[in-house]
Amino acid sequence: MPVPHRVVISVFPDVDLLDVTGPAEVFALANRETTGRAR
Repeated sequence: MPVPHRVVISVFPDVDLLDVTGPAEVFALANRETTGRAR
């Protein structure tokens, strides 16, 4: 069974929206693609 990981994305003043949503979406997609699959 895979061990859960916590990913933290820090946001600073004057950040662009894409700088936050881009990495968050990549991790969300990776989670959706690997959930329930055997290694």
